[in-house]
Amino acid sequence: MVLLILTTVISILSVMVMPKRIGWIEMYTTSLFVMFLGSVADIYLDVKYDLYGFSQKEYILNIF
Repeated sequence: MVLLILTTVISILSVMVMPKRIGWIEMYTTSLFVMFLGSVADIYLDVKYDLYGFSQKEYILNIF
């Protein structure tokens, strides 16, 4: 656990200190694309392959 925390802190500090060469529009565009792609992948893996077993499918289908 200590190694995980130490690695996370070092990674965050190195990203904060590192000079950035891209503008704010590129940062926001990249972040939005990554969030969209992650959401699509999560939804696809849940609906098609039922890999996320957090709730019952019957309950979700009855709501909608």
